[in-house]
Amino acid sequence: MPTLTSLKTWLQDKVVKPFKQYVTEGAEPSLLAWSASTGFTAGLCPLLGVSTVLALVLHFLLKMCSVHLHLPMLLLANLVSVPVEVACILPFMRFGEFIIRAPKLDAAPVAIKDMIFSNPGGALKGIGHALIGWLLAAPIIVVVLAQILKPILAWAAQRYSKHRQSTDDMHVLMLDQGMSDDAEAANYPISYQEPEPLSPSRGGAVMSRRASSSPSK
Repeated sequence: MPTLTSLKTWLQDKVVKPFKQYVTEGAEPSLLAWSASTGFTAGLCPLLGVSTVLALVLHFLLKMCSVHLHLPMLLLANLVSVPVEVACILPFMRFGEFIIRAPKLDAAPVAIKDMIFSNPGGALKGIGHALIGWLLAAPIIVVVLAQILKPILAWAAQRYSKHRQSTDDMHVLMLDQGMSDDAEAANYPISYQEPEPLSPSRGGAVMSRRASSSPSK
């Protein structure tokens, strides 16, 4: 079972670090906002398990229409939408039922479980209603979310760019300091003096002193 620490590490590696990288690469905040809103909205599709494929299909269809999106940001937003996807199925289903004037299906957990096993047709009907609600709400979600994200991404790009620049300046300063220390050490090499050889008389005195200090057997 994942712990809180492992979850925090996963979010840092898979969400936070890529986000900081994308907003500091120089892409326009407007492009990133539209890409994020498109990927997030695609991730809300009630058909579970198809959100990533749907996001890629939307990206290539828009590219064929000369509408270019930032694919990494689109996929990152699609990943972030996963926890929200299941929670949005019921609102989309109610919206779809309202649009087509269909009777409301019982959304209690026990009723949904019984419907899946005893009445698969009713479950598919509910998913169809949710899909209709998502299709009608998706354009509105994309536009509104993009307008909300534009100033946020512009602020994030400015903040993280300054932080990145200060970090790079510090690395350059440390590198320059290290190079200056190396140059100073090269200009003032440490001299090595060989030990003086022992004279015969001095050597004999040392040997006799060692012999006298050694224990007798």
